[in-house]
Amino acid sequence: KLCVLAMADKMQVDEEEYGDECYLDVSFQPEGSIALNEHLTDVDLTGNRLKQLPDVSMLRNIKRLVVRQNLLETAAPLGTLTTLTHLDMYDNQLTTSSGLGALTNLTTLDLSFNQIRAVEEVESLTQLKEIFFVSNKVSIMPCPSTLTCLTTLELGGNRIRDMVQLTGLHSLENLWLGRNKISDITNLAGLTTLKILALPSNRLTKLSGLEGLGALEELYVSHNGIKRIEGLEDLHLLNTFDVGSNRISVVEGVGHLSLLKEFWCGQNSLSSFDTIETLKPCRNLKTVYFEQNPIQQEAHYAATILSMLPTLTQLDATPITPAVKN
Repeated sequence: KLCVLAMADKMQVDEEEYGDECYLDVSFQPEGSIALNEHLTDVDLTGNRLKQLPDVSMLRNIKRLVVRQNLLETAAPLGTLTTLTHLDMYDNQLTTSSGLGALTNLTTLDLSFNQIRAVEEVESLTQLKEIFFVSNKVSIMPCPSTLTCLTTLELGGNRIRDMVQLTGLHSLENLWLGRNKISDITNLAGLTTLKILALPSNRLTKLSGLEGLGALEELYVSHNGIKRIEGLEDLHLLNTFDVGSNRISVVEGVGHLSLLKEFWCGQNSLSSFDTIETLKPCRNLKTVYFEQNPIQQEAHYAATILSMLPTLTQLDATPITPAVKN
């Protein structure tokens, strides 16, 4: 390993070389100039208050570029870096994702915490495995049917109202849509590889549209207006289910979930122990949350639940130790 520590205009530059890899870290050093060279494969320019990118034209071998927490308004100057596989522009001032259509080797694209209103020019990025557009202003959910390698699509914290048909995303495993304005779960047919579906903090009033998601392992729908637990018939692999902060008055439709380990149902309307009877067949259950339900005020709350669900290792925030069981 060759490590070179240099100084340039009061800026500390760490440059490290690992065989064919050459890494430059100039993060959180907003003073001075940034000297790039053609040998660099990994560059980190985080937190330098950059309004404009330095000349990147010589980065002919660049694979990973991180420019988080700057003041950049466009990504267009990066459009010629066709060797890039990882681009991270989290927390800038981008208003569009255009200009990146030629980066066909990208596997990870993170444009979270910007001001982007539409996901554009990603259809040609067919090697993408992960897309992150968290906390932007996107109102229309993208449908990049050409991205057959995509495993993660993160669109939380936007303005999406309708879920579109994600045709062609045969590898998708993680779909994150929390903190949007979605009122119905729709258009998930064909996502046979989906393992995680997250829709917390939306406008859901009903659990539906989950048919055919036989690979789903984790479902997050907290902080909605859901009144009934239903529509889980096909989710035989589900191990984590978060339905906290809704309007649930009885736990139902879960007895067939033999692999369920985590069930979070705090801050609902469960008023008696009878309302959780259907969890008894879930023999792999390890953690439940019932705090901030009326049932929590019942006499012998913990003891009764532990007698009903003897496999538990945690009740609410309390680990179940032998002393607690006794």
